[in-house]
Amino acid sequence: MNKTSHSKLLSLVQRRRETRSANKRRTCPFEASYQGVKRSGEPTLKLRLFSPEHLKELTLNSPDELSSQLASTPASWLHCTGLHNSDLIHQIGELTNIPPLIREDILHTSTHPRVDITDDYVFAHLRLVSREDHALDSDNIDLQSCSFFLTKDYLLSFSEAPTVTFDIIKERLQSPQARPRFVSLDYLFWALLDAITHQNLSTISTLHDQLFLLDQELVKDIASTTSVSLYNLQREASVIQRLTRPNRDITSALLHQTSPLLSEQITPFLQDLRDYSITTSEEAESLREFAAASREYLLSESNQRLNNVMKILTVISTIFLPLSFLAAVYGMNFRHMPELSQPIAYPLFWLTSLLLSGLSLLFFRKKKWL
Repeated sequence: MNKTSHSKLLSLVQRRRETRSANKRRTCPFEASYQGVKRSGEPTLKLRLFSPEHLKELTLNSPDELSSQLASTPASWLHCTGLHNSDLIHQIGELTNIPPLIREDILHTSTHPRVDITDDYVFAHLRLVSREDHALDSDNIDLQSCSFFLTKDYLLSFSEAPTVTFDIIKERLQSPQARPRFVSLDYLFWALLDAITHQNLSTISTLHDQLFLLDQELVKDIASTTSVSLYNLQREASVIQRLTRPNRDITSALLHQTSPLLSEQITPFLQDLRDYSITTSEEAESLREFAAASREYLLSESNQRLNNVMKILTVISTIFLPLSFLAAVYGMNFRHMPELSQPIAYPLFWLTSLLLSGLSLLFFRKKKWL
């Protein structure tokens, strides 16, 4: 081995060592910090303690209050809004026995959607997709990370910012008729995942409707449609398709992998959730293809209009080409040009010009160039 090859090998080994060292530092529970944009004010902790007969809602000032509350009722649901306080997440994790790597996934909002199923816990990390308004010319897709940690005694949920997606579940908890179902925490776990899936599907349906209206305007009047609107919508569709596609694998894993935390009674609900996840993924792919096809149609029609304009300009230039030649010949300052002394020369020049122009037009019409 020569010196050059040896030095390259040493450099490669050093880079790999540095990469492994960086990965170890990254997964250290004491150094895992929030990776994302601060989405809300101070984090809030909402604890719901419920049984078939009673419901108690608490706003916690600090995680230290969890220890005395979690074991007081058959079912407990803690929802944390705001992930930018890493110390708070670590305190919750230590009190509720969340593994360090799971805490890291909660804090790293760019983590790929995933699920982790064991005998002690079930962890799911998904993306919630919503739209703030209905304007097509603005970047208004709201993406936030949502994580869920299920144990036999309690359920923890984490979101980057406040959302109305889970309001329907909170309302159902208020109903004495629906509350007994939620005492089984795997049902509450399914309901939260189902709410995210329906919200994603609703966002995709809204984009589908707006794209359909935009496509109709495109067919009626292409000049009124801007490529920027279609480009923004195509980009949003690509992002949604990329982020919602893993949800199908997550629901399949929940359905096929066994865990004592997921009872047999929840299986039909997980099957329904998987079907909705597949529908969401297919609708996202259809939306992306629809947006791409509409944008390609807009670009194709714009190019066709430009070609028509260039064709007309070319025809006009071709018609005037022989006339320009005649004007150039008789515009030369030669003394002896016999035609200039003839009285009929001027009318004959115009007659020749009109005849050449007419023949050119007839030729273009015959070739169907006009």
